[in-house]
Amino acid sequence: MPFRPAQNRSEEAIGVLRGAKQREPSGAEAPGSDSHDLGGVLAEIADAAVRADSEQGLFDQVCWTLGKASGIRLAWIGLVDPLGSASVGASGGPGSSYLVTFNENEGADDPMSLALSEKRVVVIDDVAEAQDLGPAQQRLLAAGIRSGAVFPIGPAEEPIGGLGVFSAEPSFFSEEGLALLERLAGTVSLSADSLRRRRESEAAAVRLATSEERFRALLEHSADAIAVVGRTGLLDYLSPSFPLGGRDRPAAARDLFHPAEREVIKSALARVSAISGERATAEARSAPGSGTERSYQLILTNHLDDPAVDGVVVNIRDVTEARAAEAELRRLAIHDSLTGLANRSLLLDRVAQALTRVGQRRDPLALLYVDLDRFKQ
Repeated sequence: MPFRPAQNRSEEAIGVLRGAKQREPSGAEAPGSDSHDLGGVLAEIADAAVRADSEQGLFDQVCWTLGKASGIRLAWIGLVDPLGSASVGASGGPGSSYLVTFNENEGADDPMSLALSEKRVVVIDDVAEAQDLGPAQQRLLAAGIRSGAVFPIGPAEEPIGGLGVFSAEPSFFSEEGLALLERLAGTVSLSADSLRRRRESEAAAVRLATSEERFRALLEHSADAIAVVGRTGLLDYLSPSFPLGGRDRPAAARDLFHPAEREVIKSALARVSAISGERATAEARSAPGSGTERSYQLILTNHLDDPAVDGVVVNIRDVTEARAAEAELRRLAIHDSLTGLANRSLLLDRVAQALTRVGQRRDPLALLYVDLDRFKQ
C-alpha cells in the first residue's frame, strides 16, 4: 500500500507509504512545529475565502498564499475533468515546474491522481524513500519536492478535485499540520460549493425576462434566495427559499434582516442603484423572529436598465456554516489542538504587543515559563 496514515485516521481513509521514515520528534523540533508557520497562512486564506467572488479566484488565492509559506515548495489544486482525470486548476510556489511534467505524463502516477481516484487523503513522508511512486518519484525529486499531502475537496463520494501541498523537506508535515490542512480543504470545499450555487442562482435571475415560469421553478429549488428590489426600495420579488419563519413578507428589502444591519443594506442599495451595472456585497444576520439566527452574504447587482427586471437583483447566500468553519480555522491557527491553549503564534503576537506597550508607557513586564516533560504523551 503506497502512503502512511496520519495519527487517529484509519488505513481505509489514508494509504500507507512503504519505506517512508516515521517522524521522530527531537529536542530541536517538536511535533507540530510546521503548524505554527501554517497558522497565519491559513487565517489569511480564511479571510480570502470570504472575499472570493469565483471558484477560480478562490483556488488561485489558496495556492498563492500556501505557496509563499515557509517550507512549502508547491501548492496546487487538481480538478476532475469530464473524463475523470486530474487537470491543473491553480498552483503556487517555486516547485510549480513539476506541473509541466504532470501534464506531459497525464498525471497517471501522481499522488493527486491517486487521491482522486481512490477518494482518500494521501501523505508522503519522504519521496526519496517511497517504494510505490513509480515514474512520478523522479519527477517530484527533480522539482525539489521531498514530502507532501493531498486532500480531496468536494463531496466525499464524488470529489471535484484535490488540494496538494508539498515541501522541499522530508517528513515536513506533523499531525497537527495535517489536521490544519485537512480543515482548510473542508473550508475550500464549502466555499467552492457556495460560489457555484451563487453563480447558478444569478444566472437564473437574469433569465427572468425570457422564462418567467422556468425562473420561478429554478428558484423554488435553489439553496440560495433571490430578491428583486424596485426603484423605491420595496421588494418586487422574493424567492420562496428565503426563510421568513412564519412572518409576513416585509415591504422593504432591508426589513428581511437584523435591525443592526439595515442601514448598511440601505446604503448598499443606494450605492448600487446610482450606477448602471454596479455590483456590491454586504453581510447581514437574519431578522429576529425568523427562527435560528443565520448569517447571509448579499450580492447586489444593478439591473435597473433591463426593462425585464427593472430593479436591483440581490443574491442571498446562507453562509452560516462557512463562517463557523472559518472561525474554527482561525481559532486552530493560534491555539494548540490538544489543550485548546494559545500556541506559539499567539504567544509571539501577544509578547510583541506587550513589548510595544513597555516601550511606550514604561510598564513592567514579566514572563512565566513552565516546562512540562512528556506533556503530550
